Amino acid sequence: MAAQRQSFLEVDFSFIADPKLRDIAQQFHQEAVDAYRADRHVAAVILSGAVLEGILTFALMRRESEATDAHQGTNCKSKHRIPEWRLEELIEVAVKLKLLGRSASEVAPVVRDFRNMIHPYRLLKRSKPRWDALAPLALAAVAEISRSLGGRIQTG
Repeated sequence: MAAQRQSFLEVDFSFIADPKLRDIAQQFHQEAVDAYRADRHVAAVILSGAVLEGILTFALMRRESEATDAHQGTNCKSKHRIPEWRLEELIEVAVKLKLLGRSASEVAPVVRDFRNMIHPYRLLKRSKPRWDALAPLALAAVAEISRSLGGRIQTG
């Protein structure tokens, strides 16, 4: 039963064709899982956001021209190249290009919001987040978004 409850910790990054990027995504994800298991919940949330940035950047770079065009039609103000976009821009364009299914589209902004809660000044203005509750949600979101991307982009 415990293994079944922890299945959200297992993520398949085989859809990432670049072996170096795949290694980085796997390393960051494993560190997020290790942090979660060690009750280092803030670290798990931060690392989950980093994994999302990496895998969304990879997916959008595979469709760079379309992504750049889609980015121009958003509320995002950045004129930078895709690897320099903020997580919210990556999510918005990935959703617009239908690289994320419905569930993944709904959970991606949640991880972005969780990660944005780390700013100390923002923490002063709100009640303390329940990082122990947010960390498994962030990890599950990485699993769902990876599953969704893996089914929508081809490797190679």
